Amino acid sequence: MELLNSVFSNIDWLEIWLATGDTFLMLFGSLLFTVLLGLTLAVLLFCLSIARSRIGRALLAIRSSESAARASGVDVVAHKTRVFAVSAACAALAGSLYAHYLNFVNPTPFGVDASITQLTALTIGGFLSLWGSYIGAAVV
Repeated sequence: MELLNSVFSNIDWLEIWLATGDTFLMLFGSLLFTVLLGLTLAVLLFCLSIARSRIGRALLAIRSSESAARASGVDVVAHKTRVFAVSAACAALAGSLYAHYLNFVNPTPFGVDASITQLTALTIGGFLSLWGSYIGAAVV
C-alpha cells in the first residue's frame, strides 16, 4: 500500500511521460486507440477472471437451472444483481469513451442499424463466449 501511495502521490511523472509522445503510447498511431486497447484488454481479463471464479461457477449454475442453483445454496438475486452492475459499468465505460471520441453525444448512431450490427456480431461470435464477442466484432 505504501508503494502505491508513494508512486501516485506525485503524478507529475505520468504527465511528463504522456506529453513526450513516447513511441510505446503511439503504438497504433493514436493515443486514444492505445488507451482503448488497454482498457478493452483489462475488461476482458476482468470478465475472464470472474468467469473462472466461484462467482462464475454460480452463474453457470443459475444459467443451467435457476431453481437447482437456489436449492444448492446460491443466492440467485445477489448474483444477478452483481452481474447487472458489472455489465452496466462496462456499458458506462464504453459509452463515456465513445462520447469522448465523438466530442458530442447524439442518439442517431444508435438506431436499428447499430442494433442489427451488434446482434450480427454476437451471432457470429457466439452468445456464450467472451472471446466470441471479440471475434464477431472483428468479422463484422
